[in-house]
Formats: sequence, C-alpha cells, structure tokens
Amino acid sequence: MIESLKKYGAIVITDSLEESIRFANDYAVEHLEIMTKNPMHDMQKIKNAGGLYLGHYTPISTGCFGSGPNHVLPTGRKAIVAGGLKTADFYKVVSYEYFSKEGLEFQKDAMVKLADYEGFPAHRNAILERFS
Repeated sequence: MIESLKKYGAIVITDSLEESIRFANDYAVEHLEIMTKNPMHDMQKIKNAGGLYLGHYTPISTGCFGSGPNHVLPTGRKAIVAGGLKTADFYKVVSYEYFSKEGLEFQKDAMVKLADYEGFPAHRNAILERFS
C-alpha cells in the first residue's frame, strides 16, 4: 500500500468541507469515499465522480467486490462528463430532426450566420435553397 501511495497517491489538505467538495468536483476522480458526519447529504454536492462510497463502512473495495453495480468507471477526469457504465450504454440512440417550413424560416437567419461564421457555405446554401 505504501508503495502504491508513493507512486500514485497524494494527500490533499483543505480548509473546509466546501473546499474539499470543490476540489473533488474539479479533479473528477474515478472513486470517491465520503467519510463525513452526513455522507448521504454531502454526496448531493458531488457532481463529478465515477463512483461514490459513503460512510466509514463503505470502502472502495465494496464496489469492486461486493455491492457495486460494476467496476467500469471513468478515469483521467472523464467523470466530468460521464459516470460509470450503465445499461443505457448498450443502447444505440439515433437522433432525428424535423422542421416545418415555418420552423426553418424562423431559425433560418441565425443558422445561416452560424454556417457563415463556421465556414460551411454548403450548409448555408442548403438552408437558403429551400426558400428560392
């Protein structure tokens, strides 16, 4: 354990629980143990973590070997945008769009400006052609 801590670990000391929570959210850890007086309350302030382990009797080991829904968690600060593996990750999602003539006309000027700004003249023309 000491070798692992020397190689990969750090001890971060903060002045308050709020500072600790800000650090945890910014760092977006894969595993986060919350061992405060009220971990169920404090967990609600965590927005970026792969998995939360709450209270003195819930070490990370419980998620790996006992109760965890999985052990596929985001690493490398990926928890800023993703959580652990879930059933929905196995679904294919196909997005779709539908504009009526009035809907396209309503947004036409803004979309043309964006296409011009981004440098996509064909996209610009595809919108304008609908009205020529």
